[in-house]
Amino acid sequence: MSRKSAAGKHRADSSRGTVARRAVGGAMLGGAMTATFVGFGSIGTAEAAPCTALDCLIPTNLVGGLFGNGADTSSSSSASRLYDPSGFINAFDPILDNPLTMLFTFGAIGNGADGNAVHPDGFNGGWLFGSGGDGYSPTGQELIPTRPGNGGNAGFFGGNGGRGGNGRDAAYVTDPITGTSVQVQAAEDGGNGGSAGAVGSGGAGGAGGNDKNPGGVILGGDNNAEAGQGGAGGSGGYYGVGGDGGAGGNASATGNNDATAGNGGAGAGGGTGGGDGGNGGTAKTPNGTATSGTGGDAGDADFVGNGGKGGNAGNSETKNGTAIGGNGGQAGNGGVVFGDGRNGGTGGNATATGPNGTTSAGNGGNGGNGGIVASDGGNGGNGGNAVGGKPDTDNGGSGGSGGSGGFGGNDGNDGKDGSNSP
Repeated sequence: MSRKSAAGKHRADSSRGTVARRAVGGAMLGGAMTATFVGFGSIGTAEAAPCTALDCLIPTNLVGGLFGNGADTSSSSSASRLYDPSGFINAFDPILDNPLTMLFTFGAIGNGADGNAVHPDGFNGGWLFGSGGDGYSPTGQELIPTRPGNGGNAGFFGGNGGRGGNGRDAAYVTDPITGTSVQVQAAEDGGNGGSAGAVGSGGAGGAGGNDKNPGGVILGGDNNAEAGQGGAGGSGGYYGVGGDGGAGGNASATGNNDATAGNGGAGAGGGTGGGDGGNGGTAKTPNGTATSGTGGDAGDADFVGNGGKGGNAGNSETKNGTAIGGNGGQAGNGGVVFGDGRNGGTGGNATATGPNGTTSAGNGGNGGNGGIVASDGGNGGNGGNAVGGKPDTDNGGSGGSGGSGGFGGNDGNDGKDGSNSP
């Protein structure tokens, strides 16, 4: 990686229109939230993942160990723990999860409840402070019609967004004598993550459901397989990290039928870190078209902190049909002041095991740009490989472009191109 002596060109900057607002708002809210933390001493999240220490500040791993685990919120991998307040917020779940907290504060403070079959979306946190509940994840055939829920939103001043619910897999009933099938449930998309408050991290998106189509579907059904999409992550706060996107579902079909995998959900932006894009699903069919899922694009850090990683695309496989690999997700940019861009997602491989199959691999995602000061650009993702089938000199995926570094930082490397079919 080459050393930069001047500010990077910022090849593909995302919109920075909210930066000034976030910078000023973050400064104002910093003092207010310090008082809030001391005064209330009870800031929590309904659904936040366990987190290690805030570097050199607060031993949240110890606090979390004393109070127990919370739920799943944002991408702690995309930024230093210093920039992710979800662990601290999560430590006070035992207080804010208590319904009496919400009751005695007249709905101002407290965590929202998780979604259920009747109300699949997670409930919002208290309007002043509190985390949103997780969205509902249906399992099998429910007694009442329902769906994967979106995560609840946090209160105005702070709290984490709830996690989106996972989509159900496609379900079929097959007659063992005739071999005919009836689809009783289509693959579902994952729910979206909830948004954080001014201080807090966004919820992760839910995973899309898989579709393993057995073929022979009757009664107006479809013999093609189509998996669910990953849900988008919820936005982070002025001080907080955006939620990760959910993974796309896998798809497989029989005979000449097509298989289309789910795409990864997009990671969300936050004031101090972006969420990772979700990974795309895999696709497989003997003689139809297998199209794997694309990786989700990552979120940007608005002020300081690192962007998110682009999601990796899924792989595709066929025998004598067509295999198409999805593209890797674009990485998120670092904060406008400082913060590293992350790496782009890898493109999906495309494989044909028979001599008459055709392949087209996916491209790698671009690396994110670093901030203005002492920040590195991310590497571009590698292109996918085209394997087997008919020879082709131009069916490997292209590598993504490296991101630009800032003053005193380094540019990212371009990703490698994938191999072509021999």
